[in-house]
Amino acid sequence: MKRAIIFLVLICLVFLFNTQAQAKKDGLDIIWIGHSCFEINYHDYRILIDPFTPEWFDYAFPQGQYDIVLASHKAQDHSYFDGIKADLFLLASGDKDEFIHDGPSKKTNIKGKTHQNIGDRAFSFWTVDSYHDDQKGAKEGVNGILCLDFEGIKVVHLGDLGHVLEEVQLRQIGPVDVLMIPVDGYFTIDIDTAKKIINQLDPKIIFPMHYKTEKSRRIKSFPVYTEQDLNNGFKEVKRLHQSQLRIDTEILDQRQQIVILDYLER
Repeated sequence: MKRAIIFLVLICLVFLFNTQAQAKKDGLDIIWIGHSCFEINYHDYRILIDPFTPEWFDYAFPQGQYDIVLASHKAQDHSYFDGIKADLFLLASGDKDEFIHDGPSKKTNIKGKTHQNIGDRAFSFWTVDSYHDDQKGAKEGVNGILCLDFEGIKVVHLGDLGHVLEEVQLRQIGPVDVLMIPVDGYFTIDIDTAKKIINQLDPKIIFPMHYKTEKSRRIKSFPVYTEQDLNNGFKEVKRLHQSQLRIDTEILDQRQQIVILDYLER
């Protein structure tokens, strides 16, 4: 009986390993549009994260039809849904581990981990409550951490996180392959805090976001980090002169690699 159980467990482990290996072989594409806005393409499924008002930035505005749009919190530079075409708009509540369905139909709450089938593929997503500041939200309010698992490739977008993570949040997030982290030193965390969070999550690939570029009209007068500040603050930064990166087995065979992409031009 014990041998049969052990054999069954081994079969399950092999199946799980093969499923995750296949997902990482297939991979996904991540595009940095600008600020905290990213597009993720997984096979024919298009996901948009944290769209911004075009009046604040000179980045390209998201085009085409999206399957789902996720926003980490309610703000003009993170949850601007006007003019975006999508089947589903979800806003993280921030104070609970749930999304608010924000669209033309009646608003509903989506709690826990949600699974989405894409033909013979699937992915899951969920949100973890957090704060926009290091004072339990007393200063800037709440923030939702966005977690997406593409059958073995975990992508986490921290929104406007303002503090190091607590143990309960680390457990809810789990292992991370790709991390999108705000580093601007004024509205969100500074470089030292970002380093602590990176060590907490130990991701393979890190995309800094929310920093100032020449296209950031809204934040030009604020003391916000630039790309040069990131280069000076982190030990090794890989600068790619492209806005898109393919996430697959080869690129995930690394640890804590900080990557800066080009934003999309209008």
